[in-house]
Amino acid sequence: MKYKLNTLMIFLFTVQSMSAQSKKETEEWIITKFQEYSLVNNRDNNLLGNTHTLTIQNGNLILFDKLNNDTILYEKIPINKISTFDMSEVEKKYEGGYALYLFCQNRNYCIEQGTFIEGQNKFIKDNSINNYHIMLRLNSGFGENNIPNRMVKAIKHLVKLYGGKEIKEEREAF
Repeated sequence: MKYKLNTLMIFLFTVQSMSAQSKKETEEWIITKFQEYSLVNNRDNNLLGNTHTLTIQNGNLILFDKLNNDTILYEKIPINKISTFDMSEVEKKYEGGYALYLFCQNRNYCIEQGTFIEGQNKFIKDNSINNYHIMLRLNSGFGENNIPNRMVKAIKHLVKLYGGKEIKEEREAF
């Protein structure tokens, strides 16, 4: 009887493990959905630019904003330091869409910001900027096909895979 119980437990654990997305699959899904739904053209090109790119490198989620003059700004947050997020719809008069805020643990300043030199693959940190959250702007199509809830689930899963603590939600219901 004990043998059958152990075999059943091993089987159930194996099935559960096989259904969970890997770190690489989760990262790719988040990046793909961000690129698909990124709010590219915005009302204030001087601040946010025209091109937004999201990537994950060395355990950091990095948002790149390429400005009109080819300057590339970046914001970097360690994935395992993400502890809270807030997702809300942006008012239609401000282009509509969604804003997804990712917050550092205990609202500590864990965001690195600065300029990225593309040809040299070099980050130049701006030490005068302190921030405890990063904002991803997404277009109105993001609200379709249960994507907001799937994004929430993917971010929670990724934080867990990187050894972070369970994320608290501070978001609107969709």
